[in-house]
Amino acid sequence: MRRIWLMALAVFISVSLLSSQGTAEAATTTTSGSIDRTEGGTISVSSDQSPDFEGKEKAFDNDPYSKWLVFSENAWIQYQFAGNQAYAINSYSITAADDSPERDPLNWTLKASNDGTSWTTLDTRQNVDFDYRYKTLSFTFTNATAYSYYKLELANNSGTILQLAEIKLYDGTPYTTIHPTVTASGENAPNESKEKAVDGTSTTKWLTFQNSGWLQFDYGTPVTIDGYAIAAANDAEERDPKQWTLKGSNDGTQWTDIDTKTNENFIKRHQRNHYLLSHNTAYQYYKLELQNNSGSILQVGEVEFSLVNDSWHLVNPVVEVQNLDTAGNGYLFEQALPNPEQHVKAIVRELVSILYANPGELPFDLQKIVIKIVDEPGVAWKSGSSTEAHIGFSSRYLKSYYDSGQPLREEIIGILYHELTHAYQLDDSRYGEIGYMVEGMADAVRFEVGYHDRYHQQTLGGNWQGSYGVTGNFLRWISEHKHPGFLRDINASLSPFDGVNWTPDAFQTITGIQVNTLWNEYQGLDVQAPTAPTALVSPAHTDTTTSLSWTASTDNVGVTGYDIYRDNVKIDSATGTTYTATGLTAATAYSFAVKAKDAAGNVSAASAALTVTTNPTSSQTATIYYKRAFATPYIHYQVDGGSWTTAPGTAIAASEVNGYNKITINLGSAAGLTAVFNNGNGTWDNNNGQNYRFTAGTWTFTGGAITQGVPQPQVDSLTLVATVPSNTPVSADVYLVSSLNGWNPNDASYKMTKNTNGTYSITLNIAASTSIQYKLTKGSWASVEVYSSGSDRPDRTLTTTGGPQTVNVSVERWKDQ
Repeated sequence: MRRIWLMALAVFISVSLLSSQGTAEAATTTTSGSIDRTEGGTISVSSDQSPDFEGKEKAFDNDPYSKWLVFSENAWIQYQFAGNQAYAINSYSITAADDSPERDPLNWTLKASNDGTSWTTLDTRQNVDFDYRYKTLSFTFTNATAYSYYKLELANNSGTILQLAEIKLYDGTPYTTIHPTVTASGENAPNESKEKAVDGTSTTKWLTFQNSGWLQFDYGTPVTIDGYAIAAANDAEERDPKQWTLKGSNDGTQWTDIDTKTNENFIKRHQRNHYLLSHNTAYQYYKLELQNNSGSILQVGEVEFSLVNDSWHLVNPVVEVQNLDTAGNGYLFEQALPNPEQHVKAIVRELVSILYANPGELPFDLQKIVIKIVDEPGVAWKSGSSTEAHIGFSSRYLKSYYDSGQPLREEIIGILYHELTHAYQLDDSRYGEIGYMVEGMADAVRFEVGYHDRYHQQTLGGNWQGSYGVTGNFLRWISEHKHPGFLRDINASLSPFDGVNWTPDAFQTITGIQVNTLWNEYQGLDVQAPTAPTALVSPAHTDTTTSLSWTASTDNVGVTGYDIYRDNVKIDSATGTTYTATGLTAATAYSFAVKAKDAAGNVSAASAALTVTTNPTSSQTATIYYKRAFATPYIHYQVDGGSWTTAPGTAIAASEVNGYNKITINLGSAAGLTAVFNNGNGTWDNNNGQNYRFTAGTWTFTGGAITQGVPQPQVDSLTLVATVPSNTPVSADVYLVSSLNGWNPNDASYKMTKNTNGTYSITLNIAASTSIQYKLTKGSWASVEVYSSGSDRPDRTLTTTGGPQTVNVSVERWKDQ
């Protein structure tokens, strides 16, 4: 939403944060546009007799709404490049100012010099007509000589005032983007190959038939990154990456860990999660080693890297966050989005790349973004100007969303994509007449990056001018299905500097199809899911297989197949209403469910779950590891359907696991056995008369507790339990900051868990005899623990003892309380 009373114009930058555009068949570069060389130089003029705010700097401030004005019919303006640099300028542009066409330049000469004294004429123009306000005219000429100074000597149309809005100088150097070579652990070529991970859209995907895999990117030369992003694919969230490690290398052999993530979530399909980095090392190779959520397939919609020296980093506004909330809820913003300044820049660089081809297309130089969290009604809004944007957040909305239990971080990021689009998009300066397009474009960007659900927010009925999500998803659909790059092209059509008012005819101009025809086709899409399958049964099963059948689902168009789930994980698909699950374990219970799907990708609710227990094998065994409680342990047992052994039973021999004895008992076709233990000399353990129960498989018995599998060796661990002051906010997060994590006060990997009794704890696997220095914080050094007097306390220290170790500490006071 935009607050028009403070709005001048929102211009959206074409700045792709990440180098993922194009194919990845080879390490290549692509180019776009031309770089304007007027950055940071020295400006001189024939006369400084200009009004306030209309001085010489306005001719080179990348803002068409400002202007240079001089009280003279003739004047010159000179530009000297910064640092004595020299460029062979061979084209330039001049933009007319906002009013009074008689003040426009009519005739001029462009000259160049390397000393500011001796000048060479490069270009002369006569009787040039700027036939509407803000019009930009470009001029080319032949020049191969680099000069440090360029000067325009100008004469107006008439009167005693000369003015212009902008001057740009070009030497033909384009903006350049590097595209890496991609290799992978596996792929489903050709439609879901490794190249699809870097083709600039999450509507395609890389897929491998493994639960884990890797993607490697070769840039051909060392490059430094300050972030990366991963986007989910179109379906099957169980295939999404759940955890991964990003590594760097300069030889493709020796790798250094850069970043590790665990328990990551992609809440919506196509959701683009970006991650910030703070390392300074340049690597030629980057590798992502990924693990999926569950099942046997891994997939990724898109991977992008943020190169610190790419052209999109020219978009670098100052970001300021102001918590002005008086109700005490503003903290939720930074709690959900730590380091918000860098996150805002990452969002800006991504969203502008959707709407512009390169930074040179940017009609404004937005210098500052101010995020304000205030206690006001509403959700969020954009105000400010073309040089300073203000984004407001309602703390009341943040609190209500947080209390709903929904993920606040994703909602904040989605809102930022929408409101920051307003800060950069083109809007024809006619929000009152075409606000539906302005809001629709902002939501289209949010849909594009996966922070709106494109599949379940498609509204049938109404018209394409419904604004926000109605218009936004429609615009996104055109870009995906009818005209790739449509969002960029429709944004350009909304320019307020082209001398015409925007009309819906722009749709046909861009796509060749009239807008209502597009809308009718969009409305005709199938968004109705099939009914859920019913009557799921298992007609037969063996020790390793189970057959399933169910009653067919119905659909408004037609069911195309069914997805089969085992224990809530999708394992396969079927076209009919029967399926046989294979590779099962004997005498084991499984839960099955089925979902129907149609050609449009709509998926039904799950059928009622069906539990099936496979048959026991004809000859199976129970292996028991017994933690030594007797010097020579015996087991006295009865196989199901059989007789008890003769007391004291069978001696249990020592095993390969230190401290444990082991025995394997043949069950035949029985499901299990009942047992008691003794020392062979009259001392018994019969579970207080209840005996012990073991089924087929491998089991570990430790002090009366039975667990499945082979005993695990002891793991050295440290559990830190902290008691905090009673005035600690209920919602506060507590972090362990130490020599283990470089003293990072809000490291998510060292965030402690709040227990039901109000204490906080964290368990770390740390080798014995490790010396640790540490403190506790609430997420910043401003909220570190101190003595009760308020004075700083020294670092805590401890040395791990080995094995499971628990240390209890008490925080006397927080520095900010």
